[in-house]
Amino acid sequence: SLPGHGVVQTFTGARCDFVDEHPDLVRAYCRASAQAAAALRDPAGADGVVDFMARSSGLAHDVSAAVWEQYSSVWTTGEITEEIWRDAALLLPRGVSMPDFSVVDQSCQEEIRQVARG
Repeated sequence: SLPGHGVVQTFTGARCDFVDEHPDLVRAYCRASAQAAAALRDPAGADGVVDFMARSSGLAHDVSAAVWEQYSSVWTTGEITEEIWRDAALLLPRGVSMPDFSVVDQSCQEEIRQVARG
């Protein structure tokens, strides 16, 4: 099986000092990012997502629709669990190590979980 359990993974990073100095901005970004991911997964918005994909990628509309159909159910919430963090390390080049999971900002993760709960 592939790392990431077949889900589309995205990670956003920021310097620790920036997170410490701007916690409200970081939480707002995390919330907005989670809302965008939720919109991408929502079947009610499929037509808009497919139209945007076709226009921005140059793919034919039917190809964009097929891409959405295949991947919309596996687009993640954006939450970084320890399991996802560990799996992401498998994608790193040899000799590069993943920082400890403790660097993942938990206030950001809580914003993401709140969006996922609705």
